[in-house]
Amino acid sequence: MHQTGILQDKDPEHLHQYRVALRRTRVILSQFKGVIPEEVRIRFRDGWAQWGRLSNRLRDLDVYLSRKDYYRSILPDKLQPSLYPFFTMLRQERQKEFTKVTKALQSAEYQSYIEEWQRFLTASTPINEIHSDETIDNFVKRLLRKRSKRIMGLSKSIHKRPSSGQLHRLRLQCKKFRYLIEFFKEFYPKKQITSVIKRLKRLQEKLGEFNDISNQLREIQHQKAILKRRKRLTDSTKKALALLTIHFIKRQEKLLVAILHTQQHFVNSKHFEIFKS
Repeated sequence: MHQTGILQDKDPEHLHQYRVALRRTRVILSQFKGVIPEEVRIRFRDGWAQWGRLSNRLRDLDVYLSRKDYYRSILPDKLQPSLYPFFTMLRQERQKEFTKVTKALQSAEYQSYIEEWQRFLTASTPINEIHSDETIDNFVKRLLRKRSKRIMGLSKSIHKRPSSGQLHRLRLQCKKFRYLIEFFKEFYPKKQITSVIKRLKRLQEKLGEFNDISNQLREIQHQKAILKRRKRLTDSTKKALALLTIHFIKRQEKLLVAILHTQQHFVNSKHFEIFKS
């Protein structure tokens, strides 16, 4: 299990996959309104959201530290050692966050929640009759048609200079849409749905990188302020962080062009029409 891998702390991929599983679960629970008892649905949807938020900072720090060599490669050789204080701060905070997460995962509260979730999955939970006159096929297609319209609406609102908020919302909607498609892909022609997933993944990757860069830019400023407050911000470290900032801003500009092209190509694709019926 990924939980065991997280506790062993040998590979940050375990935390990543754990968080992906939590997001997939929450998306499915969010869409099953009226299908399972509402009290049960909300309790688990909100519960998994709470446990997921607990590891947000740890995951961010894992990502930053995994890109240490990349950050250094951006800089001239003589400035690369100047990032040492920056990464030292990240490692120290990472240790504190790891301790917090592992303590939570080993807590009686978390174990109780897991046991309750397992009982829910294995029990004969009553299904509401709100959709009793609707076939499963129609329910699934209505669900994905609604999601596809939401993405179409967001895409049409995005122009040449979209705000970071617009791109963030599109990224989240694309993520939820892909989870649902992958969960219900058997209800669609294999060739068409595989093409949609491939195109959606391509758009998600660009939106994800854009969001990652936004987070990294904020992190650079955050750590810079801490270093300055602790009187550990040398001129060389300050210059190194400035060069990283310039690099990431330029990369975001290029990504924006690619995102606009990719998202328009995606929503205008003939394969997207399978959700309109």
